[in-house]
Amino acid sequence: MKETTNFEYSVLLPVYHGDKPEYLRTAIDCMTAQTLKPEEILIAVDGSIGDELRNVIEEYRQGNNTLFTVCYYPKNRGLGAVLHDALLLCRNDFIARMDADDYSVPERIEKQAEIFRKYPELNVVGCIVDEFEDDISHPVAHVILPEKPEDVLKFARRRSPMRHPCMLYRKSEIIAVGNYRNVYHYEDYDLQERILHKKPGMGGGIYNIQEVLVYMRISKDFYRRRGGIRLMYSSLKMKARFLKDGFISLPDFIISGFGQALVTLMPGFLREWFYKKFLRK
Repeated sequence: MKETTNFEYSVLLPVYHGDKPEYLRTAIDCMTAQTLKPEEILIAVDGSIGDELRNVIEEYRQGNNTLFTVCYYPKNRGLGAVLHDALLLCRNDFIARMDADDYSVPERIEKQAEIFRKYPELNVVGCIVDEFEDDISHPVAHVILPEKPEDVLKFARRRSPMRHPCMLYRKSEIIAVGNYRNVYHYEDYDLQERILHKKPGMGGGIYNIQEVLVYMRISKDFYRRRGGIRLMYSSLKMKARFLKDGFISLPDFIISGFGQALVTLMPGFLREWFYKKFLRK
């Protein structure tokens, strides 16, 4: 087992054409400003991007080519496929996920690494998050997630127990469960289930710090866009696999699978109300 006394980690940050250059700068800057500095920041570019995004990326790489690794994938293949390939290229066993429009507080990695030091049997450490639209000092929602592995396991039978850009994990463990896969909108939940299913007695070795260490940016129509036939099909297909694998029970499948399907088919305004009323604080 790799010791965490001298904690070296890579940041895995995917970028695609829909990202905004100013948001990408914020995401990169907050990771270079960590109190526990990254050994590598790997930027994985999914398909063609505009000149503005490319210029931002190249500016950082040329400024410090020992810190930044940039992988350009010419064809847009989806988040799961890009993360699958890019993860294999990360230099370190510890990998911190980050998205190109979110913000991590300076102490994020230091606090997550401390949990790994305290509980070396863990495989993934996350945190609770606040969602914001324009200003992190004015969050629009507070996402509470279970702390301890046994609670994470119970929670995961109905909903994703972690937020993807908050995860700090062991690369070796992600590879051991099959790495990322292309599961539309649910790449993180699909991966988390396989980690939990492999070691259910340990709660998959997943732990969430009960502190906001990451602020996730959402658009004004975020909740209204979380619907549609494609999303419903992806959710049901994933939950059916969970049932087949024995990770969830038939009642879990009925409640969470068909419940999620119903939410995706709601009118946008009603879906927004449901999320804010029942799934957010």
